[in-house]
Amino acid sequence: MSWWRRRKPETRAQGGDFYTAVLRTIEAEAATKTADSAATAAVEAAAGLLGRELAQARVKAPEWLASALSPVVLRQIGRELVTPGATLWRIDTTAGRVRLHPCGQWDWNGGHSADRDTWTVSVTESGPAGTVAYLLADSGVVYVDWSHRAMTPWAGLGPLDRAAITARLAANAERSLSHDMAANVAYPLPVPAAGAAAGDDDGEPAVDPADQLAADLAAAAGKTVIVETTSDGFGEGGAAAPRRDWETVRHGPSPPIANAEIARDAFARTLAACGVPPALFMPNADGTALQHSMRRYRLNVVEPVARILEAELTAKLETSISLKFDPLMADLQVRAQAAERLTKMGMSPALALEVARLVFPDDDTAAFDTADVPTI
Repeated sequence: MSWWRRRKPETRAQGGDFYTAVLRTIEAEAATKTADSAATAAVEAAAGLLGRELAQARVKAPEWLASALSPVVLRQIGRELVTPGATLWRIDTTAGRVRLHPCGQWDWNGGHSADRDTWTVSVTESGPAGTVAYLLADSGVVYVDWSHRAMTPWAGLGPLDRAAITARLAANAERSLSHDMAANVAYPLPVPAAGAAAGDDDGEPAVDPADQLAADLAAAAGKTVIVETTSDGFGEGGAAAPRRDWETVRHGPSPPIANAEIARDAFARTLAACGVPPALFMPNADGTALQHSMRRYRLNVVEPVARILEAELTAKLETSISLKFDPLMADLQVRAQAAERLTKMGMSPALALEVARLVFPDDDTAAFDTADVPTI
């Protein structure tokens, strides 16, 4: 293998208006004054699901390469395919082994056609103490995107870019609910106006009912407080009593039902844009629906992404690499049922198992054994 690269330490000065603007942006985001369409539960659910699915893949590759494709690397690749929509890793062959280092920033240049072999890329790696820049050929990086336009094949587009309106809808809906739920919560209690305490017959100052009530409530600390009823009109008779006795009423967030429905709909739309069946994250979905949805997700998203990733890794690392996934429990049950029916028809258990594997392949011979097939 040969990877051409030239190390170029970061030498840009940190100052000026640009640096100030960057700091202000970071401060605004830290103070939640800015909103990002990716900062929603739906996007996190989709990114996390694809990342976890790729992380559990069984990597079939030479031993010297297996450590480079660790579950952590595969998980991060899956997450970045959803957002920001592309992922790039620098191939490192130092220290006698192959490693993949994530690059947070990159810029493609060179070349006048869609042939990536003619491109070069400037990448930036970040560490706790600073950044390091490299200028690499395309053969020195692993690059995979969710999609791209034919006019800009170097610019990866994620599902949030393709469905930007839906992403904004989900973000705005959750932001609206967040603002509503951030309202103060209070329990106003109507009391008579507190005034100067009048003296009793002995000349001692009397305690104002409102002051006494306020003191009792302050000392309650969440416990039940017994207070004097107002039904006697504060000693002036029932005619002076309020129409209703003491009553606590909660005042606080009460978002419109329509907002919650829009947020739920936007949640499902965002998941669908990311290829995730919404039933996977619906609390009322039954087991059959979940199994069917997970199978669809594996076939429509995980497997195609794995095949694209395999092709890129095989081409760049110059060795055969494959990613295999354990069968779902539902698939094993279907295969077991098929093998059982074939066995009852007179076929030998071994042959019935082989036929079931051909119909429902997964390359996982350890997960299903002939002992599971009933004999006749």
